[in-house]
Amino acid sequence: MPDIALHRHTHNAISAFLSQPHHALLMTGPEGVGKLFTAHYVAAARSGIDVANLAEYPGFKLVTAEKGKTGISIESVRQLRHFTRLRQTGGNQRIIVIHDAHTMSEEAQNALLKLLEEPPELTSFILTSESDQSVLPTIRSRSQVMAVHPAAPAELLEFFTGSGHEAAEVQRALSLAGGLPGLAHALLNDTDHPMRSAVDTARRLLQSSQFERLTVVDSLSKQKSEALHVLFILQHMARTALERSAKNSTDPVALDKSIRQWHRIRQAAYDAQKAYAVSGQAKLTLTNLMLSL
Repeated sequence: MPDIALHRHTHNAISAFLSQPHHALLMTGPEGVGKLFTAHYVAAARSGIDVANLAEYPGFKLVTAEKGKTGISIESVRQLRHFTRLRQTGGNQRIIVIHDAHTMSEEAQNALLKLLEEPPELTSFILTSESDQSVLPTIRSRSQVMAVHPAAPAELLEFFTGSGHEAAEVQRALSLAGGLPGLAHALLNDTDHPMRSAVDTARRLLQSSQFERLTVVDSLSKQKSEALHVLFILQHMARTALERSAKNSTDPVALDKSIRQWHRIRQAAYDAQKAYAVSGQAKLTLTNLMLSL
């Protein structure tokens, strides 16, 4: 698997899959870990083409939520039936990548299940999801499940600098992305990512005064998905900052201050995320967060 930074366990799992491919692969991991990035490389390897040419490959299909929608529609899944009926020449593989499969409704997942139960000839499915428990058990049972782990910081630094980025630029992107390679890749290459705006919001919150933070509560409380992304990013930013402080600080006093600060931020974001899951009081949850940062 060239030109991609992978955790060694993920690399080994992909190598094993490519040597004995299954008709359906379910790749799991938290948002931003690089599932879609990795799925494209697996798709290219299965197709026998360079990943840079994958989008133009007639046997490739990427299914994601439509712009402005929160999930993949059943219509998008139904359209796959037509795609799978198209003739494949020369024994070439047809590859369908379904990104964020957990956002499909139960109806849409059942429609996909019919394709997985009787997969069309020369057709492979690659699904990405936050976890294997986030899709129907019937889909999970018909797929080979593979966890995508983030590469080590040193490996990511080497990979991105080897791709032509300056080390300082990479370090900044990794810090903002909380060490998540998929999100860091989007920041470095100025490409779309579901959490790019959350990174900007989290960064502004950390740089703002308490009064300024409180002024965004009303608007952010009306955007649940964005708010949850911000909480997720704050936790990862704090974790990355803690690791960096422990590794690089030579001043015990400064180290203690930094650790206390980032522990507080991480705990506040974690507590807010938990409160969001059990309470509908978004404004109160976010207000408590802003007072704790």
